[in-house]
Amino acid sequence: MRQQTTIRFVTLLAVCVFSLTGIVYPLSAQDVNLHGWSTRSSSSTTLLEVTFVDAHSGWAVGTAGTILATSDGGATWTTQESGTALPIHSVSFVDSNTGWVVGDRGVALTTSDGGATWTPLSANTTAPLRAVNFVDASRGWIVDSVGRARRTSDGGRTWTRVQAASTSLAGVEFVDDLQGWAVGNAGAIAKTTDGGATWTDVSFGRESLFDTSFADAGTGWAVGSNGTILGTSDGGSTWVRQASGSDTYILGVDFIDDSTGWAVGRDGSILATTDGGRSWTSQSSGANVSFLSVDAIDAEKAIAVGIAGLIVGTQDGGASWQV
Repeated sequence: MRQQTTIRFVTLLAVCVFSLTGIVYPLSAQDVNLHGWSTRSSSSTTLLEVTFVDAHSGWAVGTAGTILATSDGGATWTTQESGTALPIHSVSFVDSNTGWVVGDRGVALTTSDGGATWTPLSANTTAPLRAVNFVDASRGWIVDSVGRARRTSDGGRTWTRVQAASTSLAGVEFVDDLQGWAVGNAGAIAKTTDGGATWTDVSFGRESLFDTSFADAGTGWAVGSNGTILGTSDGGSTWVRQASGSDTYILGVDFIDDSTGWAVGRDGSILATTDGGRSWTSQSSGANVSFLSVDAIDAEKAIAVGIAGLIVGTQDGGASWQV
C-alpha cells in the first residue's frame, strides 16, 4: 500500500527535467502550470510505475532499466544506475532509503540508501516480474507473468513461491502483513489473508486487470481493459462494476482514502473520483500519450507517468491542466 503524503511543488523557475544522461533541461513558462497539472518529459523512455513516500521523495521506473528519483517533490528527477538494461515494471519503497524494484527475466533489486546504489536479489526465476509491494523493511511480495506470487520476510534475501492464479498477474497490494490482493489477465483477482501463504480466487468478469489500490482492509479498486473499474467494500470477497464513462484501457489507479482517487490509461486518459467511485470525472492533461501509473499524494495532489517519459503532476485535484 502506498504511503500517502503531501507533495511540494517549487516555484516556476526552479522546475527542470533530467534526461537519462543526467543533463538538465529547464522548462519554459509554457511548459508548466502551478495551478493545475504540470507536464515534464523526463526522456524517451516509457515509465511504467511511480511511487512517493513523503512530500519530497519519489521514484519512477521503466524500460531500458530506467530508475528516476526525485528529492524535491517531483520538480527535478535524476537517473539512478540500475545495472540492467531490461524493463523495470514496478517499484516499492517503505521510507526514503529502503526500496525494491522488479522487472523482466526475474530482475529484482534493492536499495538501503535511497537508490544511490542498487543491489541484485535472486527471485529464482527468469519469468517477468510484474509488481512488487512491501509493507515494511522485511515483508514484501512479488507477482509474475505466470500467476505466481513470492513472499519474503527478510527484505528479499530469500523468497517463498506459491501459485496465486492460473494466468498472468499485473498488480499486487497489501494493507498489512496478512491481507493482500493480486490482479491480472481474464479478470483474475486473488486474495490472501495469511500473508501470501495461500490465495483464494475471487475473479470477476473477463476483462484484463492491470492495477489495484486499497484504502484500507475493506475498501479497494481494480482497473482494466474496456474502461473497467471494479470496487469492493468487503475486503475483496465481492466486487461491483463502477461506471467509469470510458471504454479505453485503464492501466493505473491509486486512492488516498475511501473517497478520493485517480485512474489513468490510454491516450492521456485521467479519471478522478471524490465519492469512492460512485461517479468518475474525466480530466484532460492535454497529452495524447498513454499514462501507465498514478500515485495519489493527497486530495489535491498526484503524479502520473507514462509513454515517452511523461511525468505529470497536479496540486488542485486536476481541475486545471496545461501541457
